[in-house]
Amino acid sequence: MNNFRIVEKIDISDLKIILKESFSLKESLNELHSKESKRILINLIVLMASVDGYICNSEEKSIFKIMDSLGECIQD
Repeated sequence: MNNFRIVEKIDISDLKIILKESFSLKESLNELHSKESKRILINLIVLMASVDGYICNSEEKSIFKIMDSLGECIQD
């Protein structure tokens, strides 16, 4: 079984635009209101963090902080 990864590169010019914009994770998380959208976000973050087969301690702590900001229980 072959595993293929499709990686899209971000142009430096696009990255500069993204980094110039003011961004607040806390404010963005507060914009999520439905339980479904919060779960989708958490699931996506977990999938991205575990793409290499494991989640390291710093990734796990970050995920729990985001869950706490969203008001989601760890059991959910």
